[in-house]
Formats: sequence, C-alpha cells, structure tokens
Amino acid sequence: MKRIKLVIPIIIFLTLISCDNEEVGYDKVSSNLLLNITETYPNDEVTTPVINLEIVTEDDYPCINYQLVTRTTNNNGNLQIQILGTHIGDICLTAIGPATTSLELEENIQRIVLSDNGNVDEYLISISESITTINTVNSDFSTFDYSEYYRYPENSFAYLCGTLIEDSIVCSEFEQMLLNNLSLEEFSFPSTGKTPYPDSSSGYWFNAPAKYYQYQDANDLEKAGSLLNSFYSAELSDKQGLGLSIIGWDNTYFRNDQRLN
Repeated sequence: MKRIKLVIPIIIFLTLISCDNEEVGYDKVSSNLLLNITETYPNDEVTTPVINLEIVTEDDYPCINYQLVTRTTNNNGNLQIQILGTHIGDICLTAIGPATTSLELEENIQRIVLSDNGNVDEYLISISESITTINTVNSDFSTFDYSEYYRYPENSFAYLCGTLIEDSIVCSEFEQMLLNNLSLEEFSFPSTGKTPYPDSSSGYWFNAPAKYYQYQDANDLEKAGSLLNSFYSAELSDKQGLGLSIIGWDNTYFRNDQRLN
C-alpha cells in the first residue's frame, strides 16, 4: 500500500507579545467570531491527537489567507485570549474566506475569556478523555458551534463507504469481512454534540452511514487496512464510483488500494 499523509488543513497561529503594548498594523475585526473544538495531529504524524481551539470570523475576507492575531495567557487554567486584529502579509490568495487562527488547548484549561475592543465573552470548559464540554457564561460577539465535542476514542476507527446505488451491497459485504476477521466492538456517539469522525461518506450516489468500531489488538488497525486492500483487489478493482475508507483515531487512514499515513 502506498503511504501518503492525510492532509489536514494547517492554520498558522500568530501570537503577539509586546512589552509596550503597541498594536500597529492590524486591521480591526468587525465580524462576530465562530469557535470550534477540534482534535488534530502535530506535524500530521501518526500519533495521539491534541485538542485545538479554532477561531474564525463569521464574515468572509477578499483573500483566503487572512489570519486573526491574538495575545494569549494561561493563568492556572484560565485562558485569556485578546483579539488584536487581522493580518494578511504580502500575498493575497485569491479566494474569499474567513480570517482564522488556531491554538492547542492544554487539558487543564477550565475557563476561556475572549476579549475584543473592550467586549468580553466567557466560557467554562471541561476536558475529559471522552468529551470536551462548553458552558457559556457570556456571549456577545462570539459563539461555539456546539456545547459538546466528542473525542476520538482510543483504539477506534470509522468505516466509511460510498458507491453507485446498484453497488451498495459492497458496503455491508466488507463490513461483514471486518467482523469475521477481527475482534471488534461497535459503538456510537450520542445524537447531540459534534463527533470527531465523519457521519457518513460523501460525494457518491449512495453514502452509507459511518460505522464506528473499537479494537483490542494494537495490530488490528493495520489488519483492517490489509483486509480493505485485499477485498478491493479481489472484488472491486474493475468497478467505478466507489470509495471505501478506514479512518483511525491516531491519524492512520486507508482508502481502497491506498494507505494514507
């Protein structure tokens, strides 16, 4: 199987530290802010994911590479984030999009205070092994998309399948192959909140709902990828318009006859 890195968007986080508090050259943010919790992988490696706070403007900018500039301090679990403005640098990437920033959250964070031009929003945050929970104290110019963000369960993967309508049986056939050859336990996420895995495949005539499994043996994820490769080679290599994927909790990813990461 080919080894290719799973592309995850990389957002540059700019932190300004200024002893004299000069904030020169940044444009004022006139838009409300949208907040999100995600899990990402340092340097896009196969590793344990880390929690990130993503901040984007509600409005789009004429260049897609506008960045939010912030000053942050963490005082005993109280994260203070001051919005200083936006910055684009010397190059405009010609597509519209929001101004963005992202920062890794330490797991001891209990409170997030966001300030912008004298306005202050405050959130209580609780981070556990399975879920990150947000409780809003005050929200004038920012908002979280969800109040609950589920984390990747350790030793888990998502199985995604998309096909032509007439080939939809393929999805259950390969799922049965996984269950016949590996010791797996299916699980689901609650209906509320944001799940870390996709809910289904997308872009096909038939998009099966995602299936989520946990495995016991550390080698089972590799075995699942090998099963996907052999199943595709033996049964599906002459078919068009299908995509079978396995997404691992640690950034391991298999798709049809390729291995990504």
